[in-house]
Amino acid sequence: MGTAAFAQYEAFDNKYSKMTEYLSSEEGYWKDNDKWYMDADSFMEAGISVPTIGHWLLADFGSYKKKRLKDEMKYFLLHSMKNGIIEGVSVYRNYQRAIST
Repeated sequence: MGTAAFAQYEAFDNKYSKMTEYLSSEEGYWKDNDKWYMDADSFMEAGISVPTIGHWLLADFGSYKKKRLKDEMKYFLLHSMKNGIIEGVSVYRNYQRAIST
């Protein structure tokens, strides 16, 4: 592996480490669970609004074969919800197909 390729790999590995650290918030709920339920305490702890109380599945990441790709999708959705870019309901309505493929 050349110097440039090694540097690129090292930069990606550093970004991946930061993603997994971010997913470890709320006692690791996001990283450790492939099924995210809206009634989990982690949503409220993270400041993510829960529209209605109920035990419904927000996202199921179980179909991902590649762990890094799964973690990237989890990071994207969690970051977007925590920062008010998208709401949990939007994840449920608009991202189910992308998550389950």
